[in-house]
Amino acid sequence: MIERIKNVKQKSIVKQLFSLKRMKIIHSFDSVKTIGIVVDITTEEDWKQLSNITKKFEKIGKKVYILARKNDKEKSDTKSDFIITDTNVLILHTKTDFNFWGMPKPFTLKSFFDRKYDILIDMTPNNGDFFPIYVALHALSDLRISRSNDDDENKKIYDLLLKMSPNDSNCDFLEQVVRYLNMVNK
Repeated sequence: MIERIKNVKQKSIVKQLFSLKRMKIIHSFDSVKTIGIVVDITTEEDWKQLSNITKKFEKIGKKVYILARKNDKEKSDTKSDFIITDTNVLILHTKTDFNFWGMPKPFTLKSFFDRKYDILIDMTPNNGDFFPIYVALHALSDLRISRSNDDDENKKIYDLLLKMSPNDSNCDFLEQVVRYLNMVNK
């Protein structure tokens, strides 16, 4: 019963966020300056891959900001000591980072939402989860990108959806994002 009430409230919040006006701007990868990444971190390997890609982007002049949710649903490798953060990484990892409705508490996301991103990349498993949808609709971004799951609702949220194999890693996904953005405005 409580979950049903939460779902109704979350749908109401998403509906309110849809009413926010934004102008979609499609950038080629060369013109992108700021990148926001929303991701679930489950294993140390996930973190290492994301960290390596971020460093590559920063070497070519991109400013990358990461909002990571520590996913403790799988208990395989969930110790938080492998997560080394810097000022551009925000990690939500305890229940106290979220309110009763499943929304990140405002003070936890202020630094992420106070920036404007040329592109926002949602790397979470696109399964209708409220958290990445809330972030995608709330963050100031010119272009929203995510994995496709053939859900019509996602077509309303994201500007570019890439069909990926379930076996593809986050690295594979980001390579495809860069590949498609490199095709823009050529």
